[in-house]
Amino acid sequence: MRTDNRREWRSPKEATRLPGEVCDTCGLPKEVCVCQDLQTEQTVLRLSLDTRRYGKAVTRIEGFEEVATLREMASELKRAMATGGTAKNGWIELQGDHREAVRDWLSRRGYRVEG
Repeated sequence: MRTDNRREWRSPKEATRLPGEVCDTCGLPKEVCVCQDLQTEQTVLRLSLDTRRYGKAVTRIEGFEEVATLREMASELKRAMATGGTAKNGWIELQGDHREAVRDWLSRRGYRVEG
């Protein structure tokens, strides 16, 4: 442990490092990275209505690329629509007919929705 007030020597490369992390794709700092927004705008989701046993309606959303995004989006959608549902096999299922509300909800978040 040093007790004197001398500063340690740093190389110029270490001294000029930008604070925060840099995105590997676009090269911008993570705080202003636009890669996620571009990916969201390019993702096309498909809405459909399935019927299950005893004529129960199920809203189905397909087109997600990543499993982590799928589970997170399912959780947010279930909370927003106040209904049950699941995320499996690359799609989200919500109990009931929520096509219009889900279309509006996804559009506000920048997704393109078909169906």
